[in-house]
Formats: sequence, structure tokens, C-alpha cells
Amino acid sequence: MANQSVVSNVEQWLKKIRPKGGRDEPNQGLQGIYRILERYRKNHTLIYVSIPEDEEEVHQSIILNVDPFSRCIDIDELFPGNITLFSGQRLNITLKEEGHRTLAFETQMITTEQENNYTSYTLALPEFVQHEQRRAAFRLPVRGNATWGEKDQRGRILDLSVTGVQIRLNKNVKVQPGDRISDCRMEMPRLKLDCDISVARIIEDEEQKNGPLIGAQLTSLQPSQQRHLERYLMTEQRRRRIMQETAAGF
Repeated sequence: MANQSVVSNVEQWLKKIRPKGGRDEPNQGLQGIYRILERYRKNHTLIYVSIPEDEEEVHQSIILNVDPFSRCIDIDELFPGNITLFSGQRLNITLKEEGHRTLAFETQMITTEQENNYTSYTLALPEFVQHEQRRAAFRLPVRGNATWGEKDQRGRILDLSVTGVQIRLNKNVKVQPGDRISDCRMEMPRLKLDCDISVARIIEDEEQKNGPLIGAQLTSLQPSQQRHLERYLMTEQRRRRIMQETAAGF
């Protein structure tokens, strides 16, 4: 945790923070912010971290601890991990709520902790959070099968995120943008999902050797399934990083 002098400096900085635009979450103030973030911590909800200078690059983490006394938040290591944060750096944080809303706030990096090759970060607790449009989700390359319909239509899953999936359809499967595919069963190593998907885009194979590639939004996921998906993506990214480091001799 941050020492008292650092916390004192952060408290001075916190007095100047108030996000511009958007709608403030009701019940603002220290206790209100604590309750909001503590709820997400208990649910292991993914948070999305970006720096103001490059908001297109989004990293994922989870909240480990919320300390209202020192006004700090501890978060887990970031995925992808190709980023270096320094003390005093400004960060933008978003948290996905049920539906299409997100909560967002600005904060500041305080300290970095390293233990057993894992990195965690201590951030300043904000004074305000606000609603904001959802940010793009990190996509994880995966391999699996998707099936639906009475004729057992199917395709190969190529990547997955908390909000969508990319599928290479079999040549005999015909869909159109805007189509809703009900009861799609997706099976991947260590993960099975049953939900509806909504086709957002279609890319045809110019050589016609394969079926079309579709990008689809995941819909009708139950909250428990959504949390399971988020935990799977975090765990799978961490597992792959460890395998890469082991193969490289770290």
C-alpha cells in the first residue's frame, strides 16, 4: 500500500478531479464510491484501463482491494501486459454494467507491487464516477466450434471477447447482417456457452474456399455466464503468458 506522504499528495490531487461531461453516478462521495467499487470487486468484474494519450489501447484487470481510509484501489496485473505504468500517471478506468452501460472514472497511478513475477498496481480512489459509452473489448484468439439450428449449422470460432465472437462459417451456412441466431452453443477448451448471437458483419472468402467470416454480438447471456466468460478470458490470457515465459526460459 502507498505510504502516508504519497497518499497525502494523492488527496490533494483528488480534490481537483471531476470528470467532464457524462452523468455522475448517484450517491457520490467517499462512502458512495467505496460501495460502488466494492460491489465490482466482490463480483470479480473486469475493468478496462487506458491512458488518456492512447485510449485505443485498452487493458483488462480486476479490482483486488478498495481502501477508503487511504483512498486507494489495488488492481491486478494488466492484460495484455505490454504496458509500463509510472507513479503519477493519469489513467482512465471503465467498468461494464449489465446491459450496455459502463461506469467510468479518472484516476492516478500511485505505486507498483511485484511478487513472484506478478505485478499489481495501487491507484487513487476517485471522487466521482460517471456513465459513459462502452469501450472496445480485448479479443482473445481461441479455437472452438459453434452449432445451432435443427440442421446442426456450425462454424469454427476464431476469437472471443466479453461482448462478441468471430466465427468462420461452414460453406453451406447462410446468414445476413442483422440476423439473430438463437440458442448458439459454443464449445472451446475449458469453456462452454449457450446464448443468442446477433450478426453484425460478414466477410466473404474471395477465393470461395471457405465459408464467410462473421462478427457477432453475444446477447441473452445470463449474469452468471457473463462473469464466467470474463473470468475465463482473464485466466486464459494469464495461462498463455505463463506458457510463453516458460518456453522462453524465464
